[in-house]
Amino acid sequence: MVMKIQTTFFKYNINNQTGANASSISVIPKNTGITKDVVSFSSANVDKEDAYNLRNLPGLTCACCGKKMINEADYRRLKTKDFQGPAYPVLKKLKPFVPFMKPTEKTVYNLLKRASSKDPNADLNTLLRKRYYYHLGRLEVKQLGIINKAISQKLELSSESQAELDKTMQKVREILFVEPKHSRQKRERVINEFVKLKQICPEKNEIDKIIKVVQTLPNSKDDVDSFIIKYTQRGNREIGQRLLSPSLPTLDHIKPASKSGHDDFSNLIVMCEKCNSARGSIHYQEWFKIHPEMPENIQKNINKIIKAINTKKLQNFDTYPLDIKETLEKETNGQIILNIDDYHAPVRELMVLDDLDSASSTINFGV
Repeated sequence: MVMKIQTTFFKYNINNQTGANASSISVIPKNTGITKDVVSFSSANVDKEDAYNLRNLPGLTCACCGKKMINEADYRRLKTKDFQGPAYPVLKKLKPFVPFMKPTEKTVYNLLKRASSKDPNADLNTLLRKRYYYHLGRLEVKQLGIINKAISQKLELSSESQAELDKTMQKVREILFVEPKHSRQKRERVINEFVKLKQICPEKNEIDKIIKVVQTLPNSKDDVDSFIIKYTQRGNREIGQRLLSPSLPTLDHIKPASKSGHDDFSNLIVMCEKCNSARGSIHYQEWFKIHPEMPENIQKNINKIIKAINTKKLQNFDTYPLDIKETLEKETNGQIILNIDDYHAPVRELMVLDDLDSASSTINFGV
């Protein structure tokens, strides 16, 4: 029998933090560090100004999710001082960005907005810290359910592998429910424990079943409770930036850099930071299974770029539609064939093509 994490332990853990000590949130450490911009991109093969202009083309939508993105110039106008002090005026400054926020960030923004109306002198960090134990309880319920679901599957394991699984479960219990609540990267460490289990157990497919479920553990990008627990340990600027950063434009390698993909515009399309980060180095054919809407959104993305090129609003990208069409067709084995019929090739390109045709005709005539 696989050892389950007992709910009695979980209830004891929660009750210890929701009783008389519930207001003792000063024990949660603060981190006032400042995050770096996530939109920087440098390569010897890519002109920085051209990259910036492509990412920030007005009205351009993410090639993956199809959502509009925050303009970097607007984002960079926000200074450290804009995030300090009472939350109410800070949130007012962030209001123009709300339509661009991702679902998790928009929900947190609205929670902070309501809380700031009741506590007008509190800053962003204080407002999150006051909600800490409520969201911790909700998060631990989710974590508990997912871990028990993972190990409750019908698994065919040897007695030796079963013993190793029991050891792994003990480590997982300690990571999630025994370690200090402010310990970082708990989700990644839990997943890694099962990855290590797979390495020592011969029943790889059975452990993969567990890992597949464990990978659904909440994370701060897609879960409000996880977001709040994580960012009670961050400074005001980092909290404010985090509400916006997933919606910033980035350049995504069609063929991942980790798989010899080139840092060249022919291999780069514009995605929001959230989609780019989530994709990692997953091949597009696999990524499309997760995001079946992406082929349509890539077409919308390139249509906008073509229009900007045709109207001279985007310079130095004369061959971009042709290059991206070719790269996508190659990397997806023909799964994506972009329609670029509206693309007007520059005159100088047409002249080159005419020259090639003339040369070909001359050669044929000589033969």
